[in-house]
Amino acid sequence: MAGVVLAVDAGGTTVRMGLFRCAEGRLDCIQLSRRASAGWANLEDDLRSFLARTEVHAALEAAQGCAAVFALAGPTDRDTGKGSVTRWGSDIFREVAPLLGPLPFDHCILLNDMEAANHAVVGAAEGSFRPLDGNAVTPPRHRFIHLRPGTGLGMGVFSAGRSFPSEGGSAPCAFDASVADELAVAKHLQVLSGGALPSYEMALSGDGLRAMSEALTGHAVS
Repeated sequence: MAGVVLAVDAGGTTVRMGLFRCAEGRLDCIQLSRRASAGWANLEDDLRSFLARTEVHAALEAAQGCAAVFALAGPTDRDTGKGSVTRWGSDIFREVAPLLGPLPFDHCILLNDMEAANHAVVGAAEGSFRPLDGNAVTPPRHRFIHLRPGTGLGMGVFSAGRSFPSEGGSAPCAFDASVADELAVAKHLQVLSGGALPSYEMALSGDGLRAMSEALTGHAVS
Protein backbone atom coordinates (compact mmCIF):
# COMPACT_ATOMS: atom_id res chain seq x y z
CA MET A 1 0.00 0.00 0.00
CA ALA A 2 1.14 3.59 -0.65
CA GLY A 3 1.97 6.14 2.04
CA VAL A 4 -0.59 8.38 3.71
CA VAL A 5 -0.66 12.04 4.71
CA LEU A 6 -2.49 13.38 7.76
CA ALA A 7 -3.44 17.03 7.13
CA VAL A 8 -4.68 19.33 9.90
CA ASP A 9 -5.91 22.89 9.25
CA ALA A 10 -6.46 24.62 12.60
CA GLY A 11 -8.08 28.02 12.11
CA GLY A 12 -9.77 30.49 14.39
CA THR A 13 -13.26 29.15 13.69
CA THR A 14 -12.86 25.65 12.26
CA VAL A 15 -10.57 22.65 12.61
CA ARG A 16 -10.33 20.51 9.47
CA MET A 17 -8.62 17.13 9.37
CA GLY A 18 -8.08 14.73 6.52
CA LEU A 19 -6.24 11.52 5.80
CA PHE A 20 -5.07 11.04 2.22
CA ARG A 21 -3.48 8.17 0.36
CA CYS A 22 -0.44 9.34 -1.62
CA ALA A 23 0.60 7.40 -4.72
CA GLU A 24 2.19 8.44 -8.02
CA GLY A 25 1.85 12.13 -7.25
CA ARG A 26 -1.86 11.89 -6.39
CA LEU A 27 -3.69 12.42 -3.13
CA ASP A 28 -6.85 10.35 -2.69
CA CYS A 29 -9.07 11.18 0.26
CA ILE A 30 -9.64 8.42 2.82
CA GLN A 31 -11.46 10.40 5.52
CA LEU A 32 -12.38 14.03 6.30
CA SER A 33 -13.49 15.84 9.43
CA ARG A 34 -14.67 19.42 9.99
CA ARG A 35 -15.46 20.79 13.44
CA ALA A 36 -16.02 24.20 14.99
CA SER A 37 -12.96 25.17 17.02
CA ALA A 38 -15.04 26.23 20.00
CA GLY A 39 -16.80 22.88 20.17
CA TRP A 40 -13.76 20.82 21.26
CA ALA A 41 -11.59 21.11 24.35
CA ASN A 42 -8.29 21.25 22.46
CA LEU A 43 -6.49 20.06 19.37
CA GLU A 44 -5.35 16.92 21.13
CA ASP A 45 -8.97 15.81 21.62
CA ASP A 46 -9.75 16.64 17.99
CA LEU A 47 -6.89 14.53 16.76
CA ARG A 48 -7.51 11.63 19.12
CA SER A 49 -11.11 11.33 17.94
CA PHE A 50 -10.09 11.46 14.27
CA LEU A 51 -7.32 8.86 14.60
CA ALA A 52 -9.74 6.51 16.37
CA ARG A 53 -12.02 6.29 13.34
CA THR A 54 -12.05 2.79 11.91
CA GLU A 55 -11.01 3.71 8.36
CA VAL A 56 -8.30 6.08 9.57
CA HIS A 57 -6.81 3.56 11.98
CA ALA A 58 -6.81 0.80 9.37
CA ALA A 59 -5.19 3.01 6.72
CA LEU A 60 -2.43 4.11 9.10
CA GLU A 61 -1.63 0.55 10.12
CA ALA A 62 -1.41 -0.61 6.50
CA ALA A 63 0.55 2.39 5.16
CA GLN A 64 4.14 2.06 3.99
CA GLY A 65 4.93 5.54 5.32
CA CYS A 66 3.14 8.42 6.99
CA ALA A 67 3.56 12.19 7.12
CA ALA A 68 1.66 14.73 9.22
CA VAL A 69 1.17 18.35 8.13
CA PHE A 70 -0.26 20.99 10.47
CA ALA A 71 -1.40 24.37 9.10
CA LEU A 72 -1.94 27.03 11.78
CA ALA A 73 -3.31 30.55 11.62
CA GLY A 74 -0.72 33.17 12.50
CA PRO A 75 3.09 33.20 12.53
CA THR A 76 4.64 29.78 13.03
CA ASP A 77 8.07 28.42 13.82
CA ARG A 78 8.73 25.20 11.90
CA ASP A 79 11.56 24.12 14.19
CA THR A 80 9.82 24.51 17.55
CA GLY A 81 6.25 23.86 16.44
CA LYS A 82 5.04 27.13 17.94
CA GLY A 83 1.98 28.93 16.59
CA SER A 84 1.10 32.32 18.02
CA VAL A 85 -2.68 32.46 17.82
CA THR A 86 -3.88 28.91 18.31
CA ARG A 87 -5.95 28.50 21.44
CA TRP A 88 -4.49 25.06 22.14
CA GLY A 89 -1.18 26.34 23.45
CA SER A 90 2.08 27.47 21.93
CA ASP A 91 3.77 24.13 21.29
CA ILE A 92 1.62 22.02 18.99
CA PHE A 93 4.24 19.29 18.51
CA ARG A 94 4.47 18.68 22.24
CA GLU A 95 0.69 18.35 22.47
CA VAL A 96 0.24 15.88 19.63
CA ALA A 97 3.50 13.90 19.97
CA PRO A 98 1.98 11.31 22.36
CA LEU A 99 -0.75 10.61 19.78
CA LEU A 100 1.52 10.39 16.76
CA GLY A 101 4.36 8.54 18.52
CA PRO A 102 2.85 5.01 18.41
CA LEU A 103 1.97 5.46 14.71
CA PRO A 104 4.40 5.09 11.78
CA PHE A 105 4.89 8.82 11.07
CA ASP A 106 8.13 9.60 9.24
CA HIS A 107 7.71 13.37 9.02
CA CYS A 108 5.79 16.05 10.92
CA ILE A 109 5.62 19.48 9.25
CA LEU A 110 4.26 22.80 10.52
CA LEU A 111 3.09 25.52 8.10
CA ASN A 112 1.37 28.86 8.34
CA ASP A 113 -2.18 28.32 7.06
CA MET A 114 -1.74 30.76 4.17
CA GLU A 115 1.51 29.11 3.15
CA ALA A 116 -0.39 25.83 2.95
CA ALA A 117 -3.34 27.48 1.14
CA ASN A 118 -0.99 28.86 -1.53
CA HIS A 119 0.21 25.33 -2.30
CA ALA A 120 -3.43 24.19 -2.44
CA VAL A 121 -4.17 26.83 -5.10
CA VAL A 122 -1.25 25.62 -7.22
CA GLY A 123 -2.45 22.02 -7.02
CA ALA A 124 -6.18 22.69 -7.46
CA ALA A 125 -8.05 21.24 -10.43
CA GLU A 126 -8.92 23.43 -13.42
CA GLY A 127 -12.60 23.60 -12.49
CA SER A 128 -11.91 24.81 -8.96
CA PHE A 129 -11.74 28.50 -9.90
CA ARG A 130 -14.62 30.92 -10.46
CA PRO A 131 -14.15 34.46 -11.83
CA LEU A 132 -15.60 37.34 -9.84
CA ASP A 133 -16.15 39.55 -12.90
CA GLY A 134 -17.62 37.01 -15.33
CA ASN A 135 -14.51 36.82 -17.50
CA ALA A 136 -12.62 33.65 -18.26
CA VAL A 137 -10.16 32.72 -15.54
CA THR A 138 -6.72 31.20 -15.99
CA PRO A 139 -5.81 29.04 -12.98
CA PRO A 140 -2.83 30.62 -11.19
CA ARG A 141 0.11 28.25 -11.07
CA HIS A 142 3.36 30.21 -11.01
CA ARG A 143 2.79 33.65 -9.47
CA PHE A 144 -0.17 35.12 -7.59
CA ILE A 145 -1.36 37.10 -4.59
CA HIS A 146 -3.81 35.28 -2.34
CA LEU A 147 -6.41 36.96 -0.08
CA ARG A 148 -8.52 34.77 2.19
CA PRO A 149 -11.17 36.53 4.31
CA GLY A 150 -12.45 34.36 7.15
CA THR A 151 -12.22 34.66 10.93
CA GLY A 152 -9.35 37.03 10.08
CA LEU A 153 -7.76 38.12 6.82
CA GLY A 154 -5.23 35.68 5.41
CA MET A 155 -2.72 37.02 2.90
CA GLY A 156 -0.03 35.25 0.93
CA VAL A 157 2.15 35.34 -2.17
CA PHE A 158 3.32 32.52 -4.41
CA SER A 159 6.25 33.13 -6.75
CA ALA A 160 9.09 31.15 -8.32
CA GLY A 161 7.88 27.92 -6.77
CA ARG A 162 7.87 29.31 -3.24
CA SER A 163 4.99 30.11 -0.91
CA PHE A 164 5.21 33.21 1.29
CA PRO A 165 2.69 33.84 4.09
CA SER A 166 1.97 37.36 5.28
CA GLU A 167 0.48 39.00 8.34
CA GLY A 168 -0.46 42.03 6.21
CA GLY A 169 -4.03 41.86 7.49
CA SER A 170 -2.73 43.39 10.73
CA ALA A 171 -1.61 46.57 8.95
CA PRO A 172 -3.66 49.75 9.60
CA CYS A 173 -6.53 50.06 7.15
CA ALA A 174 -6.56 53.15 4.91
CA PHE A 175 -9.93 54.89 4.66
CA ASP A 176 -10.88 57.90 2.52
CA ALA A 177 -12.15 60.47 5.02
CA SER A 178 -13.79 62.44 2.20
CA VAL A 179 -16.24 59.59 1.55
CA ALA A 180 -19.04 59.60 4.11
CA ASP A 181 -19.62 55.83 4.15
CA GLU A 182 -15.91 55.07 4.56
CA LEU A 183 -15.61 57.58 7.37
CA ALA A 184 -18.60 56.04 9.15
CA VAL A 185 -17.10 52.57 8.89
CA ALA A 186 -13.69 53.81 10.07
CA LYS A 187 -15.18 55.50 13.14
CA HIS A 188 -17.25 52.42 14.03
CA LEU A 189 -14.26 50.08 13.70
CA GLN A 190 -12.13 52.42 15.78
CA VAL A 191 -14.70 52.28 18.58
CA LEU A 192 -14.70 48.48 18.40
CA SER A 193 -10.90 48.43 18.58
CA GLY A 194 -10.84 50.55 21.73
CA GLY A 195 -9.63 53.66 19.96
CA ALA A 196 -6.80 52.01 18.04
CA LEU A 197 -6.44 52.37 14.28
CA PRO A 198 -8.52 49.59 12.66
CA SER A 199 -6.60 47.00 10.66
CA TYR A 200 -7.48 45.55 7.28
CA GLU A 201 -8.39 42.34 9.10
CA MET A 202 -10.99 44.21 11.17
CA ALA A 203 -12.75 45.27 7.96
CA LEU A 204 -12.20 42.30 5.64
CA SER A 205 -13.30 39.33 7.73
CA GLY A 206 -16.46 37.74 9.06
CA ASP A 207 -16.62 40.13 12.02
CA GLY A 208 -15.60 43.00 9.76
CA LEU A 209 -18.50 42.49 7.38
CA ARG A 210 -20.86 42.51 10.35
CA ALA A 211 -19.28 45.69 11.69
CA MET A 212 -19.50 47.45 8.32
CA SER A 213 -23.17 46.54 8.02
CA GLU A 214 -23.86 47.95 11.47
CA ALA A 215 -21.94 51.14 10.68
CA LEU A 216 -23.80 51.75 7.40
CA THR A 217 -27.32 50.73 8.47
CA GLY A 218 -27.31 51.60 12.15
CA HIS A 219 -28.75 48.19 12.98
CA ALA A 220 -27.00 45.48 14.97
CA VAL A 221 -26.43 42.17 13.18
CA SER A 222 -26.99 39.03 15.25
